[in-house]
Amino acid sequence: MTSAAEGYDALCEELLTSPGVTIGRALSNEGLMVGGKLFAFLRRDRLVVKLPVARVAELIEDGTGDEALMGKRRMKQWVEVALDSHWSPVARESCDYVRQLHAG
Repeated sequence: MTSAAEGYDALCEELLTSPGVTIGRALSNEGLMVGGKLFAFLRRDRLVVKLPVARVAELIEDGTGDEALMGKRRMKQWVEVALDSHWSPVARESCDYVRQLHAG
């Protein structure tokens, strides 16, 4: 079985080929950024991604993700996704969302 670190490394390798995607640091984490804005990072063997609030709620409701907490604070636009889920599609969705948020 692939470890979370190996899965994340493979995800980074895949997404770094996308225009504007880099590795950077934000929210005290090193992660994937687009246009200088964080959209995904690895925390405690889970992928944490930024998505619209409604999409985060869908992923939590269908069991794909769990709410993301920073300390005791719930991060409404962030969701944690377990390794057994498909990281690539949700990470690409997050990248597109953050790219659109900061376009122009």
